[in-house]
Amino acid sequence: MLNGEISDGLIKASHTYMIEGTIQTEETYFKLESDRLLQGSGELVEDNGVMVVKDPASLQFTDVLKETDCANIKDAIANAEQTSNDIVEQSNSSGEGESGLDLSMLGENLIGDWQSTQDPKAHLSIDENSYRDIYDGKQLDSSAYEVLASCPESCGKTMEETPCLQVQGKDMLCYAILTADGETLELSLLTGTGNVNQYQRINSATQQPQ
Repeated sequence: MLNGEISDGLIKASHTYMIEGTIQTEETYFKLESDRLLQGSGELVEDNGVMVVKDPASLQFTDVLKETDCANIKDAIANAEQTSNDIVEQSNSSGEGESGLDLSMLGENLIGDWQSTQDPKAHLSIDENSYRDIYDGKQLDSSAYEVLASCPESCGKTMEETPCLQVQGKDMLCYAILTADGETLELSLLTGTGNVNQYQRINSATQQPQ
């Protein structure tokens, strides 16, 4: 999400985005030149949790964004809109933890069989003892797991305000739990690109893959 103002072709905006399940905001500048949009680049420093441009006068406008027909990038727009909605929902959520998730219900809400909303062949099955990854009806692995109130440093990135699903397989994997309301599950792999994996509950966790 970009929010800002334009004056004499110069746009100063706050860019709010989600990376690995964490919402971040940074200051960004653009220049409008005919049908081109030039993005400024320069050193950023932290100011009260927001990354701001240290010296706006030294910005270099070398990154060119060209005008395009929105019909050609429908998938990218849909992904951006979903991420924007996730940011708004996470920012406005309230609950027992800073993330807005009810930690007392978190373990219960994770248990079940889950269908990916992004890949119809991908499933998760979580019971009280194991996390099972299933693809196209075949179980790929089964691992013990632990639900933590926050993502520890051992996950590669500390996220003190975000509950964590730590899967203890051959290689330990840590997922930031963004949503777990019993019907919807959203996980973000901390060592990945920050994309949100979305699932819908399909039945109880007792069903076995074929």
